[in-house]
Amino acid sequence: MTHPPVMPSPPPRATLAAIQLPTDLTLESEGPRVLERVPGVRLRLQKVHLDGEQITPENYATGADRITQAARGIQPADSVDAIGLACTSMAFSLGQERVQDRLREAHPSARSTDMATSLLAALEHFGARRVTLLTPYSGRLTELVHQLLETHGVTVKAARHLELLTDAEMTQVAPSSLREALLALDSEESDAAVLGCSALRTLDPGFLEQLEADLGKPVISSQQAFLWHLLRMVGVEDRPYGFGSLLRTPPGEAPRPSSAGVPTPKEDAYPSRVASPALVERVDPVVSRSTTISGPLTEAQVDLFERRGALVMRGILRPAEVAALRDATLALKSHYEDLSYDELDRTTDMRVITERGGSLVGDAASSPTLKSIWQIHLPPEHAPHLREAAPLARRTVCDARLIDAARQLLGEEVYVHQSRINYQTGVGEEGTGGSGFLWHQDFEQWHCEDGMPRMRAVSMAVLLERATPANGALMVMPGSHRQMLQAFGSRDESGRYAQGALSRGPRLPLELLHLQAERFGIEYCSGEPGDVVLFDCNTIHGSHTNISPWGRCMFFAVYNAVSNTPAATPFAAPEPRPEHIGSHDPRFAGIPLPSHHQDLAQVARDLAAQPA
Repeated sequence: MTHPPVMPSPPPRATLAAIQLPTDLTLESEGPRVLERVPGVRLRLQKVHLDGEQITPENYATGADRITQAARGIQPADSVDAIGLACTSMAFSLGQERVQDRLREAHPSARSTDMATSLLAALEHFGARRVTLLTPYSGRLTELVHQLLETHGVTVKAARHLELLTDAEMTQVAPSSLREALLALDSEESDAAVLGCSALRTLDPGFLEQLEADLGKPVISSQQAFLWHLLRMVGVEDRPYGFGSLLRTPPGEAPRPSSAGVPTPKEDAYPSRVASPALVERVDPVVSRSTTISGPLTEAQVDLFERRGALVMRGILRPAEVAALRDATLALKSHYEDLSYDELDRTTDMRVITERGGSLVGDAASSPTLKSIWQIHLPPEHAPHLREAAPLARRTVCDARLIDAARQLLGEEVYVHQSRINYQTGVGEEGTGGSGFLWHQDFEQWHCEDGMPRMRAVSMAVLLERATPANGALMVMPGSHRQMLQAFGSRDESGRYAQGALSRGPRLPLELLHLQAERFGIEYCSGEPGDVVLFDCNTIHGSHTNISPWGRCMFFAVYNAVSNTPAATPFAAPEPRPEHIGSHDPRFAGIPLPSHHQDLAQVARDLAAQPA
C-alpha cells in the first residue's frame, strides 16, 4: 500500500501561553476573539491549582510554588515564544518578579509577563500617569493594586471595588454594569481608565470602543493589556479592530480616542474638499511588494494591475455558478419590483435602492425599478433584506478566488468596506434604462467621508451578465490611480462641507478631469458572465446610462486591508456615512474574512435542500 507523503503545516507566527486560575473561564472565550483577527498566532492555556476558590492573598500564596509546575504542562518547552500569568490580582499579590521567575523556570527561552506588568506597560504606552480604577476585588486586594501603581508613578484619581470574592461572581458581572460603574466613577483628572481583573468580560467587540467614546480617553482592561503585551513582546504588530485603542495604536503614537472611540487620523495624507482643487500624488503602493502572499493572479497580471489600476480576470466563475447566482439575484429583484413604492418604503430600509432612489416620485403605487441592494457580505442573520439569497451572497463575497486575489495585491488580510448587487436594467416601457455613475475616484469619498486613511483597497465586480459598451460596462482611465483629484468644498459655520449633499458624492474639477482623460484615455472593462473586474480604489471610473435592450447584473465588493480600517472621525465630514455604505461596525469592520474554496453551484443546491 502506497502512503501519501506527509506534508507538514507551516509553523505559526508565534505561540503564546497563559497560566490561569482554575475557575477563570473568561480568557478561554475572549482570547480567541482577539487572536482570530491576528492570523498565525496560537494561544495555549494551562491551569494553576489553588487550595481555595476565594480571591485572597492567602489562597494566592498556596499557588505560588505551583506556577512552575503548571507552566511545565505546556510541552514541548521550546514551542512557546511568550508566556504569562493571566491573573491581575495574583501578580499584584505575589509580586511580578516572583511570578515571572516561576514562569522562566519552565520556559527559560520564552519572554515572560503577567497581567500586572501588562497593565503597567499599557499605561506607559499611553503616557498615562493618572487613572480611574475599577476592580471587582475586596478592599484588601484593591489596596495592593493601588500600592503597586503608586510605586510605578501612577496616581489613582478615582477608584471603586465591588467586594466580590470568587471568579464565578466576577465572571457574571455584565459588561453593561461595568460601563455604568465606570461612567459614574471616572475622574476628569485621569488620563486613562483601568478595568482590572482577568475575570471581567471586556472583549465583546465594540465594548471598549464605546467606553472610550463615552469617556474621551483610553480604557485598558486586564485581558486586553495581557494579549497586547504578549503579542508585542514577540514582535507581532498587528492592530486588530474592535478591542480598544491600545490594540489599534502603533508604538510611539498614542492619540486620544475620537468621539466614536477609534483614534482620530493623525495626519491627512490626501487632503481634499478645497477651494482650489489640484492633483495629489499617491504615496501608497498600488501592489504590496514588501509582503508576498500567494494568490490566483500571475506575475504578469499583478504587473498589469500595478501599471493600469484595472484588470479583468477571465472565467473565474463556472457557468453553473453564474447561473445559480443570477437566479438568486434576479429572484430578489423580482420580489422587490413586485412591490409598489408605498410597500417598498414600509417594508425595507436604505439598503434597497431603486432607480428613483427609493423616493416617492409620481404615482406612489407604481412598481419600482431596482438599482442596488447593499450589504451583501454580512452573515445571513444580519441581512434579512437579502431574504433567501443571503447565505449564497455571503459565501460569494468570501470566495477564495476573490479574497486571495485581494490579499495578493494588498499583502495582508482583508475585510469588506462596502458591497452590493448592482442591477443595470435595460431599456423598459418608459424608454429609459438603468442610470449610470458619473466619473469619480472611490478613494476620495471613502477617505473624506468614511475615514479610510490610505489607498489600500481594491474593488471587484463579479459579472453575472455580459458587460459591453452598449449596456453600460464600466469605463476606466487606465493609469489614473497614481494621482487623486481633489474635490471642491469649503467649511461652513456648522463644520460641514458646503459642496452639496455629501451622500451624492464630491464635485470634481472639470478641467482636471479633462486633463486626466486626455492623458490616460478611456477604456471599457467588457466581460462575459463569470469574469471578474478588479480596479484600484483610486482609479477614475464611471458608466453611462443603459439604453440597450440588455441588462447587466453584478456582485460588487470593496476589499480593504485590515490595517486600513477607517478611523471614526472622517477627514472631511462631521461623521461617517451610514454603515451600509462604509463599514465601521466593530463586529465586521477590520475583521479578516473567512476564505472558502467551494463550488458556488453546489453551495446553492445545498442551501436549497435545507428545510425552510
